[in-house]
Amino acid sequence: MPPPRTPPRAPSPRSSSSGRPRTTDRPPYRPDPTRPGGHVTDPRDVDDPRPPGSGPVAGWRQGWTALLLTSLARSVLAAVVVLVAWSVVPVPFGAQSHVVLTGSMAPRLQVGDVVVSRDVPVPTLAVGDVVVAADPDRPGGVRVHRLAGWEDGRLRLRGDANPAPDSSLVSPADVVGVGVLRVPWIGAPRVWVSTGDWVPLTATGVGLVSLLAASSVFRPPGASLPARAGSHRAPVRLTRRGRRVRAATVLGLLVGVTVTTHHAASAAYASTAGGGLSTLASAQHFRCAAAVADAGAGRYYPLQETDGPTAVNLGTDPDADATFHGGVALGSPGPDCLGADRAVTLDGSSGWIGTASPVSNPTVFSIGVWFRTTVAGGKIMGFGTSANATSGQYDRHVYMSDDGRLTFGVYNGAIQTITTPGSYADGAWHLAVGTLGPAGLGFYVDGARIGLRPEVTTAEQITGFWRLGFDTLGGWPGAPGNSYFTGSLAHAAVYPTQLGPDEVRELYVTGA
Repeated sequence: MPPPRTPPRAPSPRSSSSGRPRTTDRPPYRPDPTRPGGHVTDPRDVDDPRPPGSGPVAGWRQGWTALLLTSLARSVLAAVVVLVAWSVVPVPFGAQSHVVLTGSMAPRLQVGDVVVSRDVPVPTLAVGDVVVAADPDRPGGVRVHRLAGWEDGRLRLRGDANPAPDSSLVSPADVVGVGVLRVPWIGAPRVWVSTGDWVPLTATGVGLVSLLAASSVFRPPGASLPARAGSHRAPVRLTRRGRRVRAATVLGLLVGVTVTTHHAASAAYASTAGGGLSTLASAQHFRCAAAVADAGAGRYYPLQETDGPTAVNLGTDPDADATFHGGVALGSPGPDCLGADRAVTLDGSSGWIGTASPVSNPTVFSIGVWFRTTVAGGKIMGFGTSANATSGQYDRHVYMSDDGRLTFGVYNGAIQTITTPGSYADGAWHLAVGTLGPAGLGFYVDGARIGLRPEVTTAEQITGFWRLGFDTLGGWPGAPGNSYFTGSLAHAAVYPTQLGPDEVRELYVTGA
């Protein structure tokens, strides 16, 4: 009997007849309404949008370093966009913007700043106004200078940094307007294009591209990479590349507007009002010394010395020089006074400045001094009976309390004061002016009147000495714990008259 035949074994569904794994077998199509055509094949036929072995983006791009870098880059880009917008937004409303191409107004206005002007009737222009006009010496150009006067019905202009008025007169018909706003730096690309200076222009472009790239570094937790080319799967969210392209397009348009829409100006003027944007102010003087001299200062101590011990008086009073005492550092940076930009710094423990020539009972007077400090407290300027030590009688002084507020006061049988509502121990330069006379007791800071007391017209009847930076303050309201002033002083002056609001404002504008 022959042996039973073993039936042939069916080939494995996972193998070919040769024993090799089959590669063509796939699960059947499955309906999927979310896919084009309603079907999807084996998941192996769909490209994974992520790199092999990767999941959600992780690592340093989700850390604090990436977050800070992205936040900083976006802040800088936002500031650029805001500055560009400020320089071009007023244009559709009748204003014009002008890029400064020269330095005839430095240091108040730097090359590359933008000045925005508005139209005004020419008869309303006053001496000291910042005038924008067609340049009489450069056809097609624009000149932005201060109005120095009228001659034969035409305007005589002058740049703040220039030693003399412009040689050419400007016709009223050529007046474009009056400057009202300064936008710093944003016109620099326009300057570089006009001068063919491609190195900074290229560097700026590279910097902007780097900022755009840095603005997209941070990825929040759970973010996925965009899908690869050829994938049927949509990315989880808008691609970073798309965001960069759109951001670059917007920024490029803004920079293009800056380069193409601003007019070029040979010079301009702007009085600062803090960092960033500032309004353009009118002033009749171009230097602090000129304004002080015109106000009639009897004693004027610019405090520009680089060696001591004498602080020279440039006022009209004879033999009225002052002396540096104790810890006084000379030659420190001062307020912006065009050629007189130094100051003295007092150490807050032994430094002060005193005069040796006595003054008898000044009843009508004004005192003014520029100061800067970050340490609240101390007498800034005042009048006392001692030339070399603490005074037994003292008033007519400006002092700072321990909370940074300023007080100006006199004594006429009772203490009479005016005090600021806020602190000035902020590290910025400020001008304090106190006045006494028929109009009363007045106090000004940075050209603005803090208060006026018409009923106070006299002070203590004493013979004394003007002092800076130290004297006793016992018994006065808000007296600081330390009577020594810690900080810098410049351009201190004593006037034999009571200055009015316009004169005080003029003193401030020339040094602001």
